[in-house]
Amino acid sequence: MNDNDLHQGLHDYYESITPADSVRATALVDAAIRAKRERGTRSSPWRQVAAVAAAVAIVAALVLVPLVLRPAVGPSASSSPTAITSPTVPVATASPSPASDWKVLAASDTVGAFWSPDGNWLAVRDNVTNGTPAEQHLRLFDKTGNLVRSLDGDGIVWLDATQFVLTRGNSSFLGSVASADLTPIAANISEGDLSNNHGAVALTTIASDQAKDSFVVWTQAGMSRVLPGYASAWSPDGTKLAVWHYVKPVGPQGVGGQPPGWLEVLSWPDLHTVVSLKSASFSRWMTFDPSGRYLLAGGSSHAIVDTTTGQLIGPTGAAVGSAVWDSASNLVALDGGSMITYSASGARVATVASAGDSIVSSTDGSTILLYFASAQDTTPITLIRNGVSRTIAVPGPVPYGIALSPDGSGVVITCQVDDKVLGEVQEALLLVG
Repeated sequence: MNDNDLHQGLHDYYESITPADSVRATALVDAAIRAKRERGTRSSPWRQVAAVAAAVAIVAALVLVPLVLRPAVGPSASSSPTAITSPTVPVATASPSPASDWKVLAASDTVGAFWSPDGNWLAVRDNVTNGTPAEQHLRLFDKTGNLVRSLDGDGIVWLDATQFVLTRGNSSFLGSVASADLTPIAANISEGDLSNNHGAVALTTIASDQAKDSFVVWTQAGMSRVLPGYASAWSPDGTKLAVWHYVKPVGPQGVGGQPPGWLEVLSWPDLHTVVSLKSASFSRWMTFDPSGRYLLAGGSSHAIVDTTTGQLIGPTGAAVGSAVWDSASNLVALDGGSMITYSASGARVATVASAGDSIVSSTDGSTILLYFASAQDTTPITLIRNGVSRTIAVPGPVPYGIALSPDGSGVVITCQVDDKVLGEVQEALLLVG
């Protein structure tokens, strides 16, 4: 997942995409990328994920529901890589919170939510599969769910706290939350292309031969030189870019069922190599900790790279699956019904029972959310913010993912519900209260 979302997840799905379950998200990304490779053109990984999701979504002729309130139904890493920082151990609640409301922002075959880097703004997209242009919507909300305006586009990439690139077909436009005016730009930027949230966007070109993947970095000042590899993740401060390089696997299997490769970390804006690890195999899925010092890389097991030393230091024994960073740069992973916290050095420092099979975190690590990704079961989600746990009922199954704002103050779930008017649809729901 970019796989940054996935990988920074499905990320995100998605930035959306964001990432909540890295294996499931990576599989979706790989399926989309394989389909795109057959056409041999540049691809946005999250746009391809959306296409895959849409292909299996429930197809119906739908219209957007009114915006209504729906009641719920039910920091820096240590300077020493061997130091153990205090994990965030949740304080359990006895029963689902009865006072929480969910605000419906959109409902359709497929929906997606995209937070601005400062968490003050939220773009929400909804689409009817094979629908007319009038049935595809993109809207801008403030963080409380108040509609600001409709956006004349079908996709969005946030550049910074107030600026974004709006996509409309094969055209891209520079926009701002402060104005409805749009300025055409020459670059072809697609929803899900990898923004560093500080004005730069990495655009990966998918080749039919993965070893020939390449990328450029776009800013309003122009394009960087073309570099080899697949751009996977930016550090939160936007100064480091993790890049994955494909290596033909020995034997039929790759890394955890995914294609194997080596990783490189580049500095920005000079794009000089600061870390190069060719001796180990990794998947495309990578994510930086809040400090930007540590990089979590997927492989046959999770591995943590200290980008200040270039050394592989992390918990290679932790199974690949859902894993996120907390605000103290500890790794929080799900494994066999447990939520396990590791220090950056790889030491296990806490284990508690898990309240979900999927996990996401905010960019700053202050907020962790656990949920069961299911298309059938309606199970409460668990929100852990600054160490305090809150169980929250949801109106339906949550199989499609969670969008946490970068500072953890906002939560949007993509929920499957059976609406009395529209039938079974996806809803983008904002947590209120």
